Amino acid sequence: MKNKEAACYIWHEENGGLESDVFATSLSKHLMHDIDKFKPTEIILWSVGCGCQNRCLTLANALLELAIENNVTIKQKYLEVGHMQMEVDSIHSVIEKKLRGRKRDIFVPADYVSIISGVCDYGGHCLALAKTIRNSTPNALVYCKRGRQGSFEVEVNNKIVYSKLQTMALPDYEEVAQVVNEVSQGNEPRQIKGQQPINCAIS
Repeated sequence: MKNKEAACYIWHEENGGLESDVFATSLSKHLMHDIDKFKPTEIILWSVGCGCQNRCLTLANALLELAIENNVTIKQKYLEVGHMQMEVDSIHSVIEKKLRGRKRDIFVPADYVSIISGVCDYGGHCLALAKTIRNSTPNALVYCKRGRQGSFEVEVNNKIVYSKLQTMALPDYEEVAQVVNEVSQGNEPRQIKGQQPINCAIS
């Protein structure tokens, strides 16, 4: 709610349908990422009461296995009928508005990725990356130059170390910090290959 972040999962209906195992897999992978990153002891999920997706044995067993394997408490709560407006609905609305204003056709699900990416605002991630860099190299002059929506550049000592174009992926923070340290010592910037799964921040 505070950081306006959202994770969007897209798949082709021939590769995955609306069965419970599809949603259980997506949610499990998302939670596993957050568990590895934040090390929580308790997770609270808010869901609508759709039996196929959220209120079923498949998802319950997937969450139970995830909780046992990672020693974390997972609580799933359901919104009441008639009061199911939630944050994700506003995110869908932003994406739908972007779709209505599109100037090109959509032929495959992958075409949605660039559209969704176009409503993302990575300013917060840019600042977080800059903080990581400054922690490892305090004397480095780091600037996050915001470009078009969904992109930014990291510049150190008048040299561009990383340029993030309008994509859904973000660089591995530690690798960027390492390259920054190398550049601050007089070396030329090298290519940053590591990426991390990151949520889309809806502006």
